[in-house]
Amino acid sequence: MGFVRQYERKAIEEVTTDARFLDPLNHEQAQRYYFGTQEIFLWGISEGIGTCSSIKGRNIAVFCLRQPDRPLIRASEPYEYAALIRILTPLERTAVPVTQQNAALLLAECLFPLKITAHFVSFISTDKKREYVNVV
Repeated sequence: MGFVRQYERKAIEEVTTDARFLDPLNHEQAQRYYFGTQEIFLWGISEGIGTCSSIKGRNIAVFCLRQPDRPLIRASEPYEYAALIRILTPLERTAVPVTQQNAALLLAECLFPLKITAHFVSFISTDKKREYVNVV
């Protein structure tokens, strides 16, 4: 899917390795998504196809902390992995090498479903994270 750039997909693939859900989820199963108590928003399903994907066939739900500016492009494929794209916290930023501290960094964080209901999915972090430079 074109909304995830190659460098983002690489970071997402790195953190989601070994975090496959027991049962695939479908984006139509839930109306809301949460990371802890914070609502998160489905950005789209990054399908494991094309040149941006090193791992073919891995469909990853990509979430963000704010409502996307444009309408979500719904994919019909179920997803077996989930990642949250966000900015680094001040504490996370202190762990970044000094040479990259002024770069426009984002973080891909692997999520795992904790609770699934007819109305929402609640995710927890697997603590697998990877920062990357947001090239625009």
